[in-house]
Amino acid sequence: AQHTLRIEDIACRKDFGQALSGSAWDDGVWNHDCRKPVIDRVWLAGGRRVLYRYAMITGPLSATTRQAAELGALLAARDWRVTCAESCTGGGVAAAITAVPGSSRWFEAGFVSYANSAKERLLDVRPATLAAWGAVSEAVVEEMARGALRAAGADLAVAVSGIAGPDGGSPDKPVGTVWFAWATASAMETACHRFPGDRDAVRQQAVAEALRGLIRLCRNTV
Repeated sequence: AQHTLRIEDIACRKDFGQALSGSAWDDGVWNHDCRKPVIDRVWLAGGRRVLYRYAMITGPLSATTRQAAELGALLAARDWRVTCAESCTGGGVAAAITAVPGSSRWFEAGFVSYANSAKERLLDVRPATLAAWGAVSEAVVEEMARGALRAAGADLAVAVSGIAGPDGGSPDKPVGTVWFAWATASAMETACHRFPGDRDAVRQQAVAEALRGLIRLCRNTV
Protein backbone atom coordinates (compact mmCIF):
# COMPACT_ATOMS: atom_id res chain seq x y z
CA ALA A 1 0.00 0.00 0.00
CA GLN A 2 1.12 3.56 -0.65
CA HIS A 3 0.48 6.25 1.92
CA THR A 4 0.75 10.02 1.65
CA LEU A 5 2.13 11.82 4.68
CA ARG A 6 1.73 15.56 4.90
CA ILE A 7 4.84 16.92 6.58
CA GLU A 8 4.83 20.38 8.08
CA ASP A 9 6.47 22.46 10.75
CA ILE A 10 3.82 23.39 13.34
CA ALA A 11 5.07 26.97 13.29
CA CYS A 12 4.17 27.18 9.60
CA ARG A 13 0.49 26.47 10.23
CA LYS A 14 0.42 28.58 13.40
CA ASP A 15 2.04 31.67 11.90
CA PHE A 16 0.43 31.64 8.47
CA GLY A 17 -2.80 29.70 8.89
CA GLN A 18 -2.65 28.52 5.30
CA ALA A 19 -3.56 25.18 3.79
CA LEU A 20 -0.57 24.50 1.59
CA SER A 21 -0.39 21.85 -1.09
CA GLY A 22 2.84 20.08 -1.86
CA SER A 23 4.53 17.80 -4.28
CA ALA A 24 5.38 14.10 -4.39
CA TRP A 25 8.55 13.01 -2.67
CA ASP A 26 10.29 10.14 -4.44
CA ASP A 27 13.95 9.22 -3.96
CA GLY A 28 15.04 12.79 -3.44
CA VAL A 29 13.41 14.13 -6.61
CA TRP A 30 10.54 16.53 -6.22
CA ASN A 31 7.83 15.81 -8.80
CA HIS A 32 4.80 18.03 -9.09
CA ASP A 33 2.39 15.09 -9.46
CA CYS A 34 0.49 16.96 -12.21
CA ARG A 35 -0.06 19.93 -9.87
CA LYS A 36 2.18 22.87 -9.17
CA PRO A 37 2.60 23.43 -5.41
CA VAL A 38 0.77 26.46 -4.08
CA ILE A 39 3.60 27.22 -1.68
CA ASP A 40 6.79 25.23 -1.71
CA ARG A 41 8.64 26.93 1.11
CA VAL A 42 8.01 29.55 3.76
CA TRP A 43 10.56 31.78 5.48
CA LEU A 44 9.95 32.26 9.18
CA ALA A 45 11.39 34.90 11.47
CA GLY A 46 15.12 34.53 11.78
CA GLY A 47 15.44 33.22 8.24
CA ARG A 48 14.59 29.59 9.04
CA ARG A 49 13.17 27.83 6.03
CA VAL A 50 10.23 25.51 6.49
CA LEU A 51 9.16 23.06 3.82
CA TYR A 52 5.60 21.85 3.55
CA ARG A 53 5.40 18.85 1.24
CA TYR A 54 4.00 15.39 0.86
CA ALA A 55 6.08 12.29 1.49
CA MET A 56 5.07 9.22 -0.47
CA ILE A 57 5.69 6.15 1.68
CA THR A 58 5.25 2.63 0.36
CA GLY A 59 4.73 -0.12 2.91
CA PRO A 60 3.46 -0.27 6.49
CA LEU A 61 2.84 3.17 7.95
CA SER A 62 4.15 2.76 11.49
CA ALA A 63 4.64 5.42 14.14
CA THR A 64 8.39 5.12 13.56
CA THR A 65 7.93 5.76 9.84
CA ARG A 66 5.93 8.88 10.64
CA GLN A 67 8.68 10.09 12.96
CA ALA A 68 11.38 9.42 10.38
CA ALA A 69 9.42 11.24 7.66
CA GLU A 70 8.89 14.25 9.92
CA LEU A 71 12.59 14.29 10.77
CA GLY A 72 13.49 14.08 7.09
CA ALA A 73 11.33 17.08 6.24
CA LEU A 74 12.92 19.14 9.01
CA LEU A 75 16.44 18.17 7.94
CA ALA A 76 15.68 18.96 4.29
CA ALA A 77 14.34 22.35 5.30
CA ARG A 78 17.63 23.17 7.01
CA ASP A 79 19.81 21.42 4.44
CA TRP A 80 21.23 19.38 7.32
CA ARG A 81 22.67 15.88 7.48
CA VAL A 82 22.14 13.49 10.37
CA THR A 83 24.21 10.62 11.66
CA CYS A 84 23.70 7.85 14.24
CA ALA A 85 26.06 6.19 16.70
CA GLU A 86 24.30 3.05 17.87
CA SER A 87 25.05 0.24 20.25
CA CYS A 88 22.03 -1.64 21.64
CA THR A 89 19.75 -0.63 18.74
CA GLY A 90 22.15 -2.26 16.27
CA GLY A 91 21.45 0.10 13.39
CA GLY A 92 17.72 0.41 14.01
CA VAL A 93 17.76 4.20 14.07
CA ALA A 94 19.63 4.38 10.77
CA ALA A 95 17.24 1.82 9.28
CA ALA A 96 14.23 3.92 10.29
CA ILE A 97 15.71 7.11 8.85
CA THR A 98 16.64 5.51 5.55
CA ALA A 99 13.22 3.84 5.18
CA VAL A 100 11.95 7.24 4.01
CA PRO A 101 12.28 7.80 0.25
CA GLY A 102 14.79 10.54 -0.53
CA SER A 103 16.72 10.06 2.71
CA SER A 104 20.04 10.23 0.85
CA ARG A 105 19.50 14.00 0.96
CA TRP A 106 19.99 14.07 4.73
CA PHE A 107 21.71 10.79 5.66
CA GLU A 108 25.17 9.75 4.51
CA ALA A 109 26.69 7.54 7.21
CA GLY A 110 25.96 5.87 10.52
CA PHE A 111 27.93 3.79 13.00
CA VAL A 112 27.06 0.56 14.81
CA SER A 113 29.64 0.39 17.58
CA TYR A 114 28.48 -2.64 19.56
CA ALA A 115 31.79 -3.46 21.24
CA ASN A 116 33.77 -1.02 23.36
CA SER A 117 36.73 -1.41 21.01
CA ALA A 118 34.51 -0.22 18.14
CA LYS A 119 33.41 2.80 20.15
CA GLU A 120 37.06 3.70 20.65
CA ARG A 121 38.11 3.02 17.07
CA LEU A 122 35.16 4.47 15.16
CA LEU A 123 33.98 7.25 17.45
CA ASP A 124 37.04 8.26 19.48
CA VAL A 125 35.46 7.29 22.79
CA ARG A 126 38.27 7.41 25.33
CA PRO A 127 39.21 4.17 27.11
CA ALA A 128 39.35 6.12 30.37
CA THR A 129 35.70 7.18 29.94
CA LEU A 130 34.61 3.60 29.34
CA ALA A 131 36.63 2.37 32.33
CA ALA A 132 35.26 5.04 34.65
CA TRP A 133 31.59 5.03 33.66
CA GLY A 134 30.88 1.94 31.57
CA ALA A 135 29.48 1.78 28.07
CA VAL A 136 25.93 2.53 29.23
CA SER A 137 26.48 6.00 30.61
CA GLU A 138 25.94 9.67 29.90
CA ALA A 139 29.66 10.32 29.48
CA VAL A 140 30.03 7.62 26.84
CA VAL A 141 27.01 8.57 24.73
CA GLU A 142 28.20 12.20 24.74
CA GLU A 143 31.56 11.12 23.33
CA MET A 144 29.83 8.80 20.85
CA ALA A 145 27.66 11.65 19.56
CA ARG A 146 30.59 14.05 19.20
CA GLY A 147 32.65 11.37 17.48
CA ALA A 148 29.86 10.60 15.03
CA LEU A 149 29.44 14.28 14.16
CA ARG A 150 33.13 14.54 13.37
CA ALA A 151 33.47 11.26 11.50
CA ALA A 152 30.36 11.75 9.34
CA GLY A 153 30.72 15.48 8.85
CA ALA A 154 27.08 15.77 9.92
CA ASP A 155 25.07 18.61 11.45
CA LEU A 156 23.03 16.49 13.87
CA ALA A 157 23.78 13.24 15.68
CA VAL A 158 22.18 10.78 18.05
CA ALA A 159 24.04 8.24 20.17
CA VAL A 160 22.37 5.26 21.85
CA SER A 161 23.86 2.81 24.36
CA GLY A 162 21.86 0.50 26.58
CA ILE A 163 21.05 -2.92 27.96
CA ALA A 164 18.35 -4.54 25.85
CA GLY A 165 18.51 -7.87 27.69
CA PRO A 166 17.67 -10.47 28.53
CA ASP A 167 21.09 -10.58 30.26
CA GLY A 168 23.63 -7.95 31.19
CA GLY A 169 21.67 -5.94 33.73
CA SER A 170 22.78 -4.95 37.23
CA PRO A 171 21.13 -3.30 40.24
CA ASP A 172 22.42 0.10 39.10
CA LYS A 173 21.72 -0.51 35.42
CA PRO A 174 18.89 -3.02 35.03
CA VAL A 175 17.77 -4.46 31.70
CA GLY A 176 15.93 -1.74 29.78
CA THR A 177 18.34 1.04 30.77
CA VAL A 178 19.23 3.13 27.72
CA TRP A 179 21.28 6.33 27.56
CA PHE A 180 20.83 8.82 24.71
CA ALA A 181 22.76 11.85 23.51
CA TRP A 182 21.65 14.24 20.77
CA ALA A 183 24.18 16.72 19.48
CA THR A 184 24.88 19.54 17.08
CA ALA A 185 28.10 21.52 16.83
CA SER A 186 26.83 23.86 19.56
CA ALA A 187 24.36 21.83 21.62
CA MET A 188 24.18 18.57 23.53
CA GLU A 189 21.13 16.95 25.14
CA THR A 190 21.15 13.69 27.09
CA ALA A 191 18.55 11.44 28.68
CA CYS A 192 18.33 8.06 30.38
CA HIS A 193 15.27 5.83 30.08
CA ARG A 194 14.33 2.48 31.57
CA PHE A 195 12.10 0.82 29.04
CA PRO A 196 9.81 -2.11 29.91
CA GLY A 197 9.37 -5.30 27.94
CA ASP A 198 11.54 -7.87 26.25
CA ARG A 199 14.61 -7.29 24.10
CA ASP A 200 12.66 -6.36 20.98
CA ALA A 201 10.40 -4.00 22.90
CA VAL A 202 13.34 -2.20 24.50
CA ARG A 203 15.07 -1.76 21.15
CA GLN A 204 11.90 -0.49 19.43
CA GLN A 205 11.26 2.03 22.21
CA ALA A 206 14.87 3.17 22.03
CA VAL A 207 14.63 3.79 18.27
CA ALA A 208 11.45 5.82 18.76
CA GLU A 209 13.02 7.90 21.53
CA ALA A 210 16.15 8.51 19.44
CA LEU A 211 13.98 9.88 16.62
CA ARG A 212 11.92 12.03 19.01
CA GLY A 213 15.09 13.64 20.33
CA LEU A 214 16.41 14.32 16.84
CA ILE A 215 13.14 15.99 15.87
CA ARG A 216 13.16 18.07 19.06
CA LEU A 217 16.74 19.27 18.66
CA CYS A 218 16.27 19.99 14.96
CA ARG A 219 13.18 22.07 15.70
CA ASN A 220 14.68 23.95 18.62
CA THR A 221 18.11 24.80 17.20
CA VAL A 222 18.21 28.40 15.98
